[in-house]
Amino acid sequence: MSDLRTNIIGLNVQYLFNSERYSYKASFLQNEFQKRSAGSHYWIRKLLDARNGGLTPLTGRIH
Repeated sequence: MSDLRTNIIGLNVQYLFNSERYSYKASFLQNEFQKRSAGSHYWIRKLLDARNGGLTPLTGRIH
């Protein structure tokens, strides 16, 4: 039995300013396009908490 333990927790929050005029869909899909120019600021916040516990050393060696 291995004594290696890893916990990873993530959170991603996004907010698009000027969403009523900016086509978010058109920026990712090839079948949509935006007829009129309407730039927008994009706010993103990411949080990641990674924990590693146990006595096994992390090495590049494969057994």
